[in-house]
Amino acid sequence: MDLRFGIRMLLKAPGFTAIAVLSLALGIGANTAIFSLINAVLLKMLPVAEPQHLVSLTDPAAAGAAIGISNGVRDLLTTREFEGLRDRTQVFSGMLAVESNLGTNEVAIDGQPEQLKSRLVSADYFSVLGAKTIAGRVFTAADDHGAGTAPYAVASYGFWQRRFGGSPAIFEKTVRANNAALRIIGVAEPQFHGEAVGAAPDLWIPLAMQPQIMPGRMWLTDSAEHPFQKVMWLGVIGRLKPGMALEKAQANVNVVFQQILAEEFAKLPQADFKEAIKQSLKLHSVANGLSPMRGEFTQPLYVLLAIVGMVLLIACANVANLLLARATARQKEMGIRLALGAKRSRIIRQFLTESVLLSVLGGIFGVLIAIGGVRVLLRMVQSGPDTIVLDVTPDWRVLLFTTGASLLTGIVFGLAPAWRSVQVNVSSTLKEAGRGMTGSRSKLGLGKCLVVAQIAVSVLLLIGSGWSVRTLQNLEHVDLGYQRDNLLMLNLDPLSAGYQGPRLASLYRDLASRFRRIPGVRSVAYSGNGLFSGSDSGVPVDVEGFKPRKKGDENSRFDHVGPNYFSALGVPVLLGRELGEQDNEKAPRVCVVNEALAKAYFG
Repeated sequence: MDLRFGIRMLLKAPGFTAIAVLSLALGIGANTAIFSLINAVLLKMLPVAEPQHLVSLTDPAAAGAAIGISNGVRDLLTTREFEGLRDRTQVFSGMLAVESNLGTNEVAIDGQPEQLKSRLVSADYFSVLGAKTIAGRVFTAADDHGAGTAPYAVASYGFWQRRFGGSPAIFEKTVRANNAALRIIGVAEPQFHGEAVGAAPDLWIPLAMQPQIMPGRMWLTDSAEHPFQKVMWLGVIGRLKPGMALEKAQANVNVVFQQILAEEFAKLPQADFKEAIKQSLKLHSVANGLSPMRGEFTQPLYVLLAIVGMVLLIACANVANLLLARATARQKEMGIRLALGAKRSRIIRQFLTESVLLSVLGGIFGVLIAIGGVRVLLRMVQSGPDTIVLDVTPDWRVLLFTTGASLLTGIVFGLAPAWRSVQVNVSSTLKEAGRGMTGSRSKLGLGKCLVVAQIAVSVLLLIGSGWSVRTLQNLEHVDLGYQRDNLLMLNLDPLSAGYQGPRLASLYRDLASRFRRIPGVRSVAYSGNGLFSGSDSGVPVDVEGFKPRKKGDENSRFDHVGPNYFSALGVPVLLGRELGEQDNEKAPRVCVVNEALAKAYFG
């Protein structure tokens, strides 16, 4: 009866209903949109079998590759370390390894070049995760007989649909990637995008194909001339045996890891040996997947959720004011009801029913707004060079959040008007023919308070928005330390083309000389890290007379650069000179330091 009467009352005032529903839909929709992103990035479980049993032995946020030895808790592992842990640990029912860096490679399909994202994974990747295919099969350990013996690939569902329209012809194609000719043998399920949130490979390729996929890099055999030159490039995930506690697994893993390190560094001098084995592994639950993007997006997402929460409060105050005005107009009706013996609690319940109806309608339309809003937000996030793929399909968490937000909103903005509606003097109300003068001062006072609250919260949001816009404007004009105008950058991978040692240096010099002869080119330089980005190279620096005050003070990042690097970028050299053609492999070893390092080490 309450629902039927409430629907009739809302239909009798279509203008009021439309404004109230629209206000709530915007507020609830904004909150649902942001929560959908939070759910996709932080909360949603991996679409694999029993993801709660998956743990990472490496840093879930680590990416790229590191060379040398990293003391303390390790971020990544070498191939040899992964294989040793896989064969010796007793706490996992299976282990897998993945290339920590999702690369974009140029491949050829039917002779046509294409840019695809691929990830090298161990042979038992799919079996350990429990991921299945929608067509074909996955590769397994039975397909791996050593380096270069598994020329297979599993394609993502998105790539299958985008490139082949879902046709089975995909299984007849050969994908050429550098020196590898790969046959696609399976297509992953639509909901499976890999173990890393936000990264969606087009192809998964067996780890055994690393020498062919990445020629010039012998990372699979881990054949460094010196232990301090080994390459750490793998993220490792294990599936715990049933009933296995994380603490027990942690202890077993580190015992085995220390044994592997002791064998690896056995030939080092005693002092270097003790330093080299100061390493450990920390296990992390990865039921929600690995995610290098979580550290970047977690705080901004929660800030956005707080902001849209304030927007919802403004919408609630707005609708509460509308309901107060409506309750004032219905005072005669309330007086007659009370005079006929209706209980105040019964009238309050009826008002709350109407407000919850409004909020439910707002929630329904809010979900529609959220679906479009999430797509807009994703397009904004994906506007950069790295595409981020998130599964923002509403699941039970999003629906529960929207339902809870709708019901709570209905109660919050409906309670005060419902309580005020029964605070009438029956005799006065009936005598004055429902002009509603009795108690109007208190209603007006509550309405004023709600208006003041709306304005206060709106001003806070406007100030915050103004600061954000000002910050963005400042970032656009920040001094980056080099001249950005007319500056072009291109990336090269000469190792994959077979250039090493002296040939590599000769190639760089020859390319720079040729580029300088192009009309319109004023200067040319080259570096390992590009414009101060890319590889996170770093080493401890030992300066005579300098004593570090805390751990990390002795570390410094570096870059390998070619001649005239600073003048080409327009970076001023404050003291001394920049590196030139004379600084070759036969000249004394020199470097250029930045002002911050000079002050830190030399005062």
